[in-house]
Amino acid sequence: IDENLAAPVPGLSNVVAMAAGCVNCAAVRSDGTVWTWGHGWSGKLGDGFKGERDHPGMVPGVTNAISIAAGADHVLALCADGKVLVWGYNRHGELGIGNTDNQLYPTALTALSKVVALAGGDRHSIALLSDGTVKAWGSGSYGQLGYGGEESSLTPIGVAGLSNIVAIASGGFHNLAAD
Repeated sequence: IDENLAAPVPGLSNVVAMAAGCVNCAAVRSDGTVWTWGHGWSGKLGDGFKGERDHPGMVPGVTNAISIAAGADHVLALCADGKVLVWGYNRHGELGIGNTDNQLYPTALTALSKVVALAGGDRHSIALLSDGTVKAWGSGSYGQLGYGGEESSLTPIGVAGLSNIVAIASGGFHNLAAD
């Protein structure tokens, strides 16, 4: 197979959502399972494997995912019951779980509820809530958390001045919100 041409991912079908991080990928299948492949450094494959995997592997314990987002080295899954699961690199608090420990397996982000969309940046993450507000967490070194400062946050905090938001996206050190 020519590495410079588009090709199907072997062993992966019925995909309803996908995300790409830094040398890793994640996909949600119609049955609610999450599958990852690529480089597993820092646990971003979600199954405890930290090496390189060239084929999709199922992330254990995730059975009702509806969407997925990836930062540079972390992954966030939104489940049908509104739960957010996170895993991977967490040195800057990009998982939002109140500490800086990398997570090799999915961990619940209990500080959030009523999430409708997620996005991951280089070392931060954001969430759109059902009331049209946005929360951010992780590295704030470039102001990407949107609260007016540059300090990091290990848990989700409100983004100042945003309401009636309908869509979000993250880049390396910045975010976008549409109303």
